[in-house]
Amino acid sequence: MEVVDDESKIIIDIVVCSSYDLPEWKDTGNAMSNYLRFNDAKSYSDEMADIVEFKEAFPKVQFRYFVEPTAPLVGALKMIDASNSTTYPMQM
Repeated sequence: MEVVDDESKIIIDIVVCSSYDLPEWKDTGNAMSNYLRFNDAKSYSDEMADIVEFKEAFPKVQFRYFVEPTAPLVGALKMIDASNSTTYPMQM
């Protein structure tokens, strides 16, 4: 609102890093694996709820693009591994 005087002149593009498709769940008997999968699903749900809430709070703002990965990115434990083997697939 510092640049324009009308909310309808504001255009927002949204880019998220999470995907609706969760990675394959192989280690179902592992508590940490179960927690991380739950956390991935909850994070995605929370992100989408935040976007919906923001759109409801500013109904005149124009939302142009919503960009989401077509496949899940690496799991939570691999996110902290900054080697090329984990970051390159995310870049692609």
